[in-house]
Amino acid sequence: MFRQITISMRMILLLVFMLVFSLAIGSTMLFYMSKVEKKSLSEAELVMQRGYERTLQTAVESMASQLADIHAKAAEAGQDAENAIRMGIRNVRFGKKGYFFIYNMDGFTVAHPLKPKDGRQRRDAKKDKKGNQYIRDLIGKIKKGGGFVTYWFPKPGESEPSPKLAYGKAIGNTGYWIATGMYIDDIAIENSN
Repeated sequence: MFRQITISMRMILLLVFMLVFSLAIGSTMLFYMSKVEKKSLSEAELVMQRGYERTLQTAVESMASQLADIHAKAAEAGQDAENAIRMGIRNVRFGKKGYFFIYNMDGFTVAHPLKPKDGRQRRDAKKDKKGNQYIRDLIGKIKKGGGFVTYWFPKPGESEPSPKLAYGKAIGNTGYWIATGMYIDDIAIENSN
């Protein structure tokens, strides 16, 4: 039967077979390249996320150490140590738009640059739009040595909350803690660039 097929027909069949085989190999290669690309991107995003976390942690730990010294020196001099740490972060910013905030271990605001006139308010029971008690969550992490919390909070100048990753740490043995954070959508924008 194969002998009855003409040479030109055999060549056409061979070309069709080669074309189908090439398409199969090409499709398989594209499929696996896509998987590798997705995995590489997710791994790169994870590495970048860890980098942002290290940046937050380093900034907060550095400020906590400096503020512990400020607190100790003010207390030794008989000055208002709480006011000294409040003044210690008044003009300090984290990056271009970020800021540091200080609370005591009972959840009372000590210093918050976006709300300086709010004074000393208890916020440990305050919930974000998802129901997270983020101040209480931060205090829980801080009591274990420091840690990260994700919550929803409005960006400066905005009223709608956005997801935010924050790191908090105790200011020595003062009974106060400091934190700062980054908005997750800002991290995603930086990652895409």
